[in-house]
Amino acid sequence: MKRTHGPYRFVGSVLAALCIAAACVPGGCRERAATPSEGENEVKKQDRLGRQVKLVEACIVGTHAYQVKLHKKSGEGDPAAFGDQGMTDAQLDALVEAQKTLLAAEAGAVKKWVEDGGASPAATAVKTLLDADLKLDGRLPVNAAADVLEGKPPGSGTWVRVRALASLLQVCLEVNRDGDVLQEMCRLYEPLGLLVGPSDLGIEDSNRAFLEVGTEIAQRSCDAPVKTTRGAWQIALRKVQNWSIKHRGVGPAEYADEVLARDDIKPLIPKIKALPPERILFLGHSFTGPDHWSTLAPMNEILRAAFAKLNPAIVVGRMGHGGMSASQARDRFLKDALAWKPDRVFVVVVVGSDADYAAMEEMSRKFKEIGCETACFDTLHPTRTSWVNPSREKLVAAAKASGLVVLEVGDQLAAHPERRDFVCLDGIHMRPSYHKFMAGELLKYLIEAKSR
Repeated sequence: MKRTHGPYRFVGSVLAALCIAAACVPGGCRERAATPSEGENEVKKQDRLGRQVKLVEACIVGTHAYQVKLHKKSGEGDPAAFGDQGMTDAQLDALVEAQKTLLAAEAGAVKKWVEDGGASPAATAVKTLLDADLKLDGRLPVNAAADVLEGKPPGSGTWVRVRALASLLQVCLEVNRDGDVLQEMCRLYEPLGLLVGPSDLGIEDSNRAFLEVGTEIAQRSCDAPVKTTRGAWQIALRKVQNWSIKHRGVGPAEYADEVLARDDIKPLIPKIKALPPERILFLGHSFTGPDHWSTLAPMNEILRAAFAKLNPAIVVGRMGHGGMSASQARDRFLKDALAWKPDRVFVVVVVGSDADYAAMEEMSRKFKEIGCETACFDTLHPTRTSWVNPSREKLVAAAKASGLVVLEVGDQLAAHPERRDFVCLDGIHMRPSYHKFMAGELLKYLIEAKSR
């Protein structure tokens, strides 16, 4: 039987459940009337939760309107679930714009509206989205996810938190919007306690567990204008899990503690504390970026956090962008990098053409002119044949020509006991175990470099 849900179905059901809960306590119903202050507190609590529900459902409606437009454009997806329900393109566009207005709101203002109610741009946007009364088919990916997650494990979480997680997964399936829309939703949800990862509902934080859950959701989902395979759900679950933790401020400091506690690093702590002041710059692609879902912190952020704990006189900076090649690093960042006046530069880029090797030589020479040493890794990806890795022969030749330092980690990566755990689900980026290993190697190199 096909189930059809409207946004107010969830608002009403949650508020009805709250009214029942307010009347009873464990062990039986209350026998005495609540005092006026207790009643006021309970009413306020219900009102607050009701606005949380409305916020989440408004986000779901806005994302659905966008996906309806994707369906109309591509023809992909179940027409019964992603049909426009008689709405014009202009009406759908208005819903998408209302969601943009909501997500652009200041997080504190949205929290105040949820807590106290009242007029606000966020409240107006929420009303616009919910008043559209779009029916949400029970087979939609967002509803399939909520139905599965509600029972993982039985009784875990509240329904609004389940719906909040489902709404994040709904956006995550759109790989072109998980860098902006998803982040804005995380920003609004976090202060309200609605930023939920799978582990917050009792699901084991492992790719194996996420694949099992993703398989269940995929079996319940209808066709959509976005990928809804079990692998797509697995990655979406992993992304939301990591982002939910990152937005809570967990990452570099915790990873730095783990690295500094390693048996091979712990004896070096006095030497780390004794290192002289230095400015270290990373010119890097996404392996050094703080905003990728694959890890809570890349190698350079872990290094920065380690120095913040032990030797704040050492400053670590970063310039770059995802997929950056050596040629792009030179053309877009060399001028700014030289102006930053680093004492040491680590270049973590794609080096795939002769022009890239020439760019590596040029950057190394330019940095050498200001008394700065340039270094790079001989291997970045644990799979030796990966396109991410440079040609060792060409890299060594560039190093000889310009004084570039090549840090040899390839053999250690290949032999590392956690090697199979290094690569994340997309097959390109690296998981935390890799970044923690590389951060340790960087610390060792810096101590060795200063002792030469």
